[in-house]
Amino acid sequence: MDRPVGGRHRKIQQERGLTKLQQIDLIETFLRAGNLTVASRKLIRNKGAAGIDKMNVKELKRYLDDNPEALTI
Repeated sequence: MDRPVGGRHRKIQQERGLTKLQQIDLIETFLRAGNLTVASRKLIRNKGAAGIDKMNVKELKRYLDDNPEALTI
């Protein structure tokens, strides 16, 4: 599930002009428990398709329920 940081993603971040501090702040915003809850509920409600990790919606819900500390700040 982990995706390496660097390469293409680093180039995109640089092109968007985000400082390292802004990048960290953005990641922290994504990882707040409330934001993850809202996003996962929308994904489950919409029956979202599996992403690059091939995890389906049911697996995602189970993963989020079982690993809350691993995903939030």
